[in-house]
Amino acid sequence: MNVLVLASAALIPAAAIAAPQAAVPPSAQSAVAGGYTMDTPVEVIVADPRAKAILDTNFPGMTAHERFAELKTRSLNELRPILEQHFSAEQIAMAAAELARLTPAK
Repeated sequence: MNVLVLASAALIPAAAIAAPQAAVPPSAQSAVAGGYTMDTPVEVIVADPRAKAILDTNFPGMTAHERFAELKTRSLNELRPILEQHFSAEQIAMAAAELARLTPAK
């Protein structure tokens, strides 16, 4: 079983992690209206229990990681360098496909 180690987030510049983030950028809001994408902020994804279950299944340990609060404003695409260190391209694509099939809760 793969366990996501967000300690690899050291690859993300400290300024990028510390930078203030909008709660949900307008581009992400429109993406969520049609389904979750790899550009949807993770915090929006995990707000939906069904979508959070997809992340927990495909990326074990991600949402429980001690640095999750720092990184949850980022999208899966922004976290892709970290994900690719721990999961195959097929696993990432599978999670993206499962998320895209969900109709976001309103």
